[in-house]
Amino acid sequence: MLRRMLGLRASPKLLVAVCSIQLSVLLTGMMQQLNRVECRIAVPAGGPVVVECDTCVHRSMTLRSFFIHLGGVAIIGCGICAVIYREQRLLSIYGSAMLFFSLVVGLIAMVTALEGPVLEVAVSGISQLDDECIELGERMLANARGHATLAALGCLVDTMGAVLAIRSKELFSYEEIASQHAEVNAAQAL
Repeated sequence: MLRRMLGLRASPKLLVAVCSIQLSVLLTGMMQQLNRVECRIAVPAGGPVVVECDTCVHRSMTLRSFFIHLGGVAIIGCGICAVIYREQRLLSIYGSAMLFFSLVVGLIAMVTALEGPVLEVAVSGISQLDDECIELGERMLANARGHATLAALGCLVDTMGAVLAIRSKELFSYEEIASQHAEVNAAQAL
């Protein structure tokens, strides 16, 4: 059963499933951007890492970020249309974009994950008397952890999408060759 599920013939179906997962990850990423907290972190020479609480701001999604997410939806839609219409050129576009996105999103996941321990130290150093600053620092830390987790998941799903696009393109090529051979054999029989 596993062989049939992971076989070449199942690749287009799995690609549609991966595209739907990509859409949900993208939507979750958009939701994460709506109400996040950003604070500056000071790293004095020889001193502990500190959160500068007076610099904390609430951020939301920017227009640039919205258009980037919209472009992601368009690429994912390209992958779904490629499977529906069995279009190899769209599969190439989708697969190439997913390879690029998996690299970029993977690097973002690594950088954000490496930022986590520094933020933990900075948040733990906040004075216990400043409840508002502690809350903002913890929200900033939670946002960074959630972003790193979602970026890692996005990298994995984008890589799966690229692999399945390649496999689907192979299947469509084989099916096209098989239909051409069948036409030639039918013409020779006449």
